[in-house]
Amino acid sequence: MGRQPSAGAGGDHPARHAGGEPAPPQAGQRPDGEVLLSPEQIAERWGVPRKSIYGYVHQLGLPAVKVGRHLRIRPSDLEAWLERQAVGR
Repeated sequence: MGRQPSAGAGGDHPARHAGGEPAPPQAGQRPDGEVLLSPEQIAERWGVPRKSIYGYVHQLGLPAVKVGRHLRIRPSDLEAWLERQAVGR
């Protein structure tokens, strides 16, 4: 029997330890496997200043969560927000 693929490697099952226990979430990853993005990561991907992402959160309603002192954004929330921002549809 081989290892089960992790959720990020195209498999449908979360990564497991040798004893069959679910692996603990990685940094920036929720227990359900969804990765949380930082404003810095989004800004880099979009080629905009980091302050713009904070502005989208505080002024334009981009959903975000606080993890301790850090702001994080769920990719699913980001996609839904982007759809609502579409112009000319």
